[in-house]
Amino acid sequence: MCIKALLQKTSLIALTMGFALSPLSAEDNNLLLKKAVIKLYKDNQALEKRIELLEDKLGIKRVEQNASIKVPKNVEENSFVFLQRAKNEFAKGKKIIPAKAIESAKYYSKPNKASAVVGSVQKGTNLYVKGIEESYGNAWYKIEEGMFVEASKVSFRSKK
Repeated sequence: MCIKALLQKTSLIALTMGFALSPLSAEDNNLLLKKAVIKLYKDNQALEKRIELLEDKLGIKRVEQNASIKVPKNVEENSFVFLQRAKNEFAKGKKIIPAKAIESAKYYSKPNKASAVVGSVQKGTNLYVKGIEESYGNAWYKIEEGMFVEASKVSFRSKK
């Protein structure tokens, strides 16, 4: 891959130097440059096909097949984005924010996992967040007085 990029850079540098030193008009230079870029693009496509064949023969996983690459969650299931927006809404003076549980979770009596469990919520349940509290570096949503749920388990309510 590095060799391919290096060859393309070298080709482009040689082309621009050639255009700068040539006695051709600007329109001719522009036309030649467009043709050169198209040729480099086609060469690049051919190289990518060859690399793909070699990777298949050698058993190397392509990027699409690599399981270690994590696809980001969409906004409806992103609890961090919801936390930031909820903080902004409460700062503006809003009292209640509609939310949804994106994972099954437990209600705790205090914003701490060591406190007593007072209930549970299933995935997909609609909630109303009435406040945000932070405890030991973790954010918790206040659902009712004496009912807190971890912020990582709650996100946006779908607009369906």
